[in-house]
Amino acid sequence: MAPDLLRDVTAGLDRVDDDLDAGVQALQRLRSLDYDVVILDCPPAPSVRQLAPLIVADVHVIPVTPDALGTQGISQALQLFQKQIRMRNPHLELQILINRLKANSRTNRIIADALAERLGKRVLPYVLYEREDVRKGLNEGKAYWQICKDSQREEWEGAFESLLEGVASTEDLVDAAEELVEVAKTEEAAEEISS
Repeated sequence: MAPDLLRDVTAGLDRVDDDLDAGVQALQRLRSLDYDVVILDCPPAPSVRQLAPLIVADVHVIPVTPDALGTQGISQALQLFQKQIRMRNPHLELQILINRLKANSRTNRIIADALAERLGKRVLPYVLYEREDVRKGLNEGKAYWQICKDSQREEWEGAFESLLEGVASTEDLVDAAEELVEVAKTEEAAEEISS
């Protein structure tokens, strides 16, 4: 029953790529599934495939790479949230996950710290590093923490458990996110000059 419903939902979204209300209606059918959690991986560009899930979702998790491009993306996502999503789904909870941090990048660390400082409780207390083991896990069809043999195992497992536990209430983060774009650009420019 559930696989047929999922295929119907996907087909419904394929038919309504230009009609947000029809996309929302197709996704509303997911509520009839007998699951505690349904995860939708949305494209990063605003379209029906990104907006419709946010209108029916309970939680929106934004993975952010700690660099200029990632912080620009978070700024745009937060503006979209404030301008288009919040009025249609005022109960949507928002969380940010720092993802693909490069362990040897001083700039990545500075930007990750700035994200946590400026966006506060929105940022999950876990940092996921860019690792080859992630690709290995994908190739083997396993969760990363099932193959990881170091401290990142707890970070990954903790991040996913935290996402399933619930999130804090929403607040206006657009100004802080825009500041992060500038911090990221400044840090990356400084790193390029020193290289």
